[in-house]
Amino acid sequence: MGKAALLDRLHALSTAPISRRSSEAGDTSFNISGRHKSLPKINLPTFHGRYQDWAPFCDLFQSLIGSNDDLTPVEKLHHLKTSVCGQAAKLISSLATTDENYERAWSKLKARYEC
Repeated sequence: MGKAALLDRLHALSTAPISRRSSEAGDTSFNISGRHKSLPKINLPTFHGRYQDWAPFCDLFQSLIGSNDDLTPVEKLHHLKTSVCGQAAKLISSLATTDENYERAWSKLKARYEC
């Protein structure tokens, strides 16, 4: 294959649309011209109730779970409950894992840990 053909292919790849899909929290793949390139799985963070850890936990949890429109509120609450421990877990442990309680649980954590 000649240099011109290689340059044409390189240009086609660099201008090909990139589509993103998320099949589950943390499993993100990019499809470039029919080829899949998987990114490493991002594990959900664990929040132990330390104030200095809240902002990084909050940002990553919201990115992976909270803003994921493919998840129902009850699924989000399940992920939230399994991602907190210690005092943070005690704060939301009395809430039943239902659609209605995701916003309540998240609001309780934000009220307690945000400055």
